[in-house]
Amino acid sequence: MAYRIVKITTYYRDFLTYYYAKNPEVGSLSYKEQHAHLMKQRFAWSDAYAFAFDGLGHEATELVANAKPLQEQWWVEFRPETKPKSHNDILVEQLKALKPDVIWLQDSYSYNGTFITHLKTEIPSIKLAIGNCCSPITPQYYPDFKTFDFITVCSPYFKTLLEQAGLPRCLVIPHAFDRRILN
Repeated sequence: MAYRIVKITTYYRDFLTYYYAKNPEVGSLSYKEQHAHLMKQRFAWSDAYAFAFDGLGHEATELVANAKPLQEQWWVEFRPETKPKSHNDILVEQLKALKPDVIWLQDSYSYNGTFITHLKTEIPSIKLAIGNCCSPITPQYYPDFKTFDFITVCSPYFKTLLEQAGLPRCLVIPHAFDRRILN
């Protein structure tokens, strides 16, 4: 069975500032062209997971929630009749349009808790919400992380820590390397 998967991430602000300053022409491109250009930078995870999921027969998309020019261009192209109230509104509308079965939130510190509950209510196609934890976490996040159906982690240490805290089951995905970067 093929799934429609959307991975939502955020990039470091300094990288985005550098990227848009170095490539000012990108802001005048269509959403699809901007997204392709940004992914070709191979920053962080880029579209490595979407590429891999596509190769397995799933329909996968990568959204960079805090790439403001990119997200705003999406709104201009797909919801031109109104203005978004916030950047989260853009993200929610994108997800409504994509109708994912699975959402995977790489930045689970910014997107968790009531936001996940809201998404599951607003977008009935979502059957699975996956969180991610690959950096130190304090107990203050535990209640919000319980809204995930499961959590990906980068090491057995985090798996043990989170599962002992009563959080959803965890899956260890070690750091990897996208060979496309060699090209």
